[in-house]
Amino acid sequence: MRQPDRISRKQMLALSFVCLFSPIIRRQPGTMVRQAGGAAYLALIPTFAAMMLLLWFMSVLLRTRRPGHGLGEIVLDALGPVFGRAVLAMYAAWFVYYAGFLLRSGADRFVSTIYPDSRPGVFICVTLLLCIPAALGPLKAIARSSVLFRPLLIVVILLAVLSVTADADLYEAMLVTQADLVPALTASLPLIDTISIVTLLTFLEGKVDGPRSAGGYALWLAVLLGLVGALCLATCATLGPTITGRADYPFFLMVRDLSLGSPLERIEAVIIAVWVLPDFILVATLLSMARGTVNLCLSIPFDRGTGLCLSKKHGLLPRGCWPGLVCTGAALAVALTMARQADTLTWYSEVLIPTLNLAMVFLLLPLIFVVGRLRKKI
Repeated sequence: MRQPDRISRKQMLALSFVCLFSPIIRRQPGTMVRQAGGAAYLALIPTFAAMMLLLWFMSVLLRTRRPGHGLGEIVLDALGPVFGRAVLAMYAAWFVYYAGFLLRSGADRFVSTIYPDSRPGVFICVTLLLCIPAALGPLKAIARSSVLFRPLLIVVILLAVLSVTADADLYEAMLVTQADLVPALTASLPLIDTISIVTLLTFLEGKVDGPRSAGGYALWLAVLLGLVGALCLATCATLGPTITGRADYPFFLMVRDLSLGSPLERIEAVIIAVWVLPDFILVATLLSMARGTVNLCLSIPFDRGTGLCLSKKHGLLPRGCWPGLVCTGAALAVALTMARQADTLTWYSEVLIPTLNLAMVFLLLPLIFVVGRLRKKI
């Protein structure tokens, strides 16, 4: 008998951690340092408080869900079949669009740092081809990969940070004044927006075993923010706040000329690998959530054992896999047509994508909760 496509709470935490590494490496520490300078690390304090409050809210929202149900089923219960499906369609479109953006931004990272004479379309297609088996397969495969990738990411980041800061004056980099408090508070906003993506992973809660609580995420959040703080301090101590704020990828710039001996003569290659792994996990997870949301929206039955749709098989793929294939094709179209110029991609990364994420998390989720309470469905 096939094992159900279910994951443990520890695997879910690992998946969330690795998924968030992708936008954090892309946006931080540059965005925070541009707003708060060398005091950017102080933004971790209000970020921790705000995220714990958000995670508590999500625990309340999910408290009344039935076994095997995630956020998608809660949306249908709270809003009804018509408006619920409309909102689910919005979330599915957001997952696909964000996956397309990640493919495009990941390709730009390769072009701007390692292969300046290449075209982004090649990297987009290769990355998506690698993601398709994971996106169309069971969630358990992605979760197990995250469990393996998480310690690798932490070790590589800490190794790089300790190497570049061996001769740096961290005490001077940490000096702040009273005037830095307000900029540090402002700098927490983009970080909160970045980490809040984890709330959308609750669409997968129906496949997670074990209780969910805000307190259980406290250690997870502390480790994640600790790594962000280490990145901020390391880049500011090594490059200075001005260069860190202006650079597109300050962390890569910091480690570009770092050598750890012959086995790791070019550590930037290892850093690029660290960038690619979270992109792979996050894109595959987004496409998997988009597929599941479309299935739920259209009431397409799916196998609880494999996570795939129930229907007769034709060749290698079940016929019911068409929602996943459509979502994958749409993400490819978004990536290939998005931001043909690098300057435009910056606008997508710093303005459009954060704004859409804020609307999906901080506007739509509370609205769903309020309507569900008024209809006595939550």
